[in-house]
Amino acid sequence: MADQPLPQSFGPFVLRERLGGSATSEAFLAMRQGPGAVQRPVVVHRFLPPHGQDRRFGTLLAAELRAVSELSHPGIVRLHDAGAIDEHWFFVTDYIDGLDLAKWQLRLTAEQRTLPPGLACHIAAELAAALAHAHSHAAQDGTPQGVVHGAVRPDRVLISKAGEVLLTEFGVAAALERYQQPLAQADRSPRGPILDTTADLQGVVAILKALLPADPAAVPEPLRQVLQQATRTGTYDRYENARALRKALLHAARAAGLDGDREALADFLYVPPTTELRALPRRPAKVELQGDLAAPAPVPAPAPLSVRDPVPVPAPVPVPAPVRDPVPVPVPVPVPAPAPALAPDLSPSRPSQRLPIPANPLPRPRPTGTLQPQRPPTPAPQAISEARTRFVEAMPEPAAKAQAPQPEARTRFVDALPDSPAPPVAPLRPHAPTVPTWIDPDDAPASWRLVTAAAVVWVGALVVGVYAMLLTLTR
Repeated sequence: MADQPLPQSFGPFVLRERLGGSATSEAFLAMRQGPGAVQRPVVVHRFLPPHGQDRRFGTLLAAELRAVSELSHPGIVRLHDAGAIDEHWFFVTDYIDGLDLAKWQLRLTAEQRTLPPGLACHIAAELAAALAHAHSHAAQDGTPQGVVHGAVRPDRVLISKAGEVLLTEFGVAAALERYQQPLAQADRSPRGPILDTTADLQGVVAILKALLPADPAAVPEPLRQVLQQATRTGTYDRYENARALRKALLHAARAAGLDGDREALADFLYVPPTTELRALPRRPAKVELQGDLAAPAPVPAPAPLSVRDPVPVPAPVPVPAPVRDPVPVPVPVPVPAPAPALAPDLSPSRPSQRLPIPANPLPRPRPTGTLQPQRPPTPAPQAISEARTRFVEAMPEPAAKAQAPQPEARTRFVDALPDSPAPPVAPLRPHAPTVPTWIDPDDAPASWRLVTAAAVVWVGALVVGVYAMLLTLTR
């Protein structure tokens, strides 16, 4: 089946591309097929003979992968499925868009680049965090059920294009280690203390040393102290667990001032370095023209000035003074000469029609004092009375007035009216003052004074209440 060309069918999967392999298994980029299948890329790890067809190995692998399927951590590749198809054991994991650390080491060596110490420390700290989660895993009932990787190597470390650091193939090394032991020495339980967490910690330290520069002087002192303590001979002198190793790495990075995170790792590995500018292409040779179309001779460039040569300074250009408008000069207006006096023509044939004008006429006398307006003369009183008499006599006499009716006619009119009886006249009674029934007539003056005082008090209280209400409303 391994010799068949790709793509090929493998149970419900279609194997499209071979991603890698080892002596015991091979990995393929695959897609699930069938009705209702989710079209998402996955990685199918298929074991090779003799492990792939051994029932005992399948039992040990299933026991390990059952515990791995319960792990959920950003630094661990998730397990989807496991089983046997056509007598070949397999398991399915997520597809990580990126490369493993072993391929990156080869590429950096070919490009003559070195991973910065901050990024190397970041990768080791991420691996320690994933191992700390796996080592401290517990079952649903609270029983400790730690999962040991057993093969922390650069080819098991994946770095995505987003800068994520992930561990893959958890449980495979433990199943292979248990399978290679004799059956008499194997533990009765499918899962037993075959591997120790110390192997995982030593794998992280080995990866960190491979990523750092070979010259110890180029490694920061805090990071060098962490490596010395992690590689001591005594087991109790090393770090107790993966959590303590991660804490020491982060503390050393802060003490040494190393910067490293997910974005910086992605930029360093997956962003290509800037290339140098290419040389500009040469311009084509100029075509020499002859005759009238020939180009003018080029102007020779001026010779470069040395440091000792004086720099020529151009002479200052004289600036003309601003021209101002001339001040206007007043021009005297010619005064016309007086016309000569005309002599009167005394010839008898043509009499003179104009009066003679003296050459130097005398000035007119000016009035002195205050000028008073001239009023018309007031007529005499005798003249006014004579004029009034003449006006009255000239008016016509008015007509005679109609005579007023005589009293005898009015008397006759009254006598002609019929007689009517006179209306009865009620006898006059003396007026008695009206006194309220609730006031004693004998004490009327005192009671009225009491009522008047009460009314004045009531009206005053009413006025005060209205004034207080108006003040409240205005506020």
